[in-house]
Amino acid sequence: MLRRIASRCARGLGAGGGAHPAVGLCHPGRSSSSRSSDAPRNQPPSSEFVARPVGVCSMMRLPVQASPEGLDAAFVGVPLDIGTSNRPGARFGPRRIREESVMLRTANPSMGALPFQSLMVADLGDVNVNLYNLTDSCRLIREAYQKIVAAGCIPLTL
Repeated sequence: MLRRIASRCARGLGAGGGAHPAVGLCHPGRSSSSRSSDAPRNQPPSSEFVARPVGVCSMMRLPVQASPEGLDAAFVGVPLDIGTSNRPGARFGPRRIREESVMLRTANPSMGALPFQSLMVADLGDVNVNLYNLTDSCRLIREAYQKIVAAGCIPLTL
């Protein structure tokens, strides 16, 4: 199965092949400018071609990128709960949201919105927080968001 997918990716057909290529599975590091209107956009793969529990856990199964360059918006996790009292466990929130996001669809049927056709979006992973020092964690979060915003990308926090 993996050989078949790799072969299709090499030929530019995507994992699903044919008319519905699974953009992002074959080219997760796509660096085309999100500002040009004809640039291909990252699309969550259809469950018709890729089973929902398959692959690396990312928001809506979007590609994971290390850099916000070329993105209009990016999902960013902040796994931190040392500032809470009586309700620990919030640090697992970003991971759980990503796990459940596989059930989300690419279109909003009530609004008719198709955000992935007009925006380049990816998952930047989690901010590497310091689980033992709240002040240091706040600094790390601020620095991570400054880099994202400086690249012209809108952070979508988990």
